[in-house]
Amino acid sequence: MKYSYELVLGGNYDGHSRLPLVVVFHGDWMSGAQIRAWLWLEGESGGNAIFIYPDSPSGTWDTGTHAGLNASVALVDALVTDVSSKYCVDANRIFAWGISRGGFLANFLGCYRGDTFRGIISNSGGGPSKDYPMAPDFSCPTQPVTALVIHGNADQTIGFGSGLDSATYWAEANGCKTTTTPTDPGPCVTYDGCRQPVIWCALGGWPHQLWSPSVHAAWQLIESTAAH
Repeated sequence: MKYSYELVLGGNYDGHSRLPLVVVFHGDWMSGAQIRAWLWLEGESGGNAIFIYPDSPSGTWDTGTHAGLNASVALVDALVTDVSSKYCVDANRIFAWGISRGGFLANFLGCYRGDTFRGIISNSGGGPSKDYPMAPDFSCPTQPVTALVIHGNADQTIGFGSGLDSATYWAEANGCKTTTTPTDPGPCVTYDGCRQPVIWCALGGWPHQLWSPSVHAAWQLIESTAAH
């Protein structure tokens, strides 16, 4: 099959310094170009990242088929491999960003491709389990990733519990404590004592749409993984 996508090299890309790679997944019946116009994460990055905006040929993403037989996962595998072979990608800083169904795919990739992705940012999504509510004995086969999970309690498309399940899963997988510390932007909180950061943004009265401050929160998380 043929797939289309937009590839964006940050303004500070020089062909020598390795930059983080962010793969951005749109919601159902959208396109990569549409979510790129909404998101403005490129501007927040200050030109210090590489972005891929793939288009789903079917208008949605597969988050139910086993990863080894999953066309959406195969597409992502091929994209990451191809772009990493042609450009200076920091292999330790590959992230999946998604909204709605794209948020489910981001969590799915964090679960089954945790050896490729350093972290995930999920907006109004769910998972990594395809079950809702999440099965208590569910466990991902790869190492846990850092996670930023954002969900509004007025979301009438994807229930608030779906996002809460995601945050809870990643916190437990990363060995976090049950306590949290307020973080910027409010009302987000960071779980304490995690092996990798897990941030949960529970938005009071927020519907099924992009929360503008999440762009800043996403780049903060990506930037925190830079080697110093």
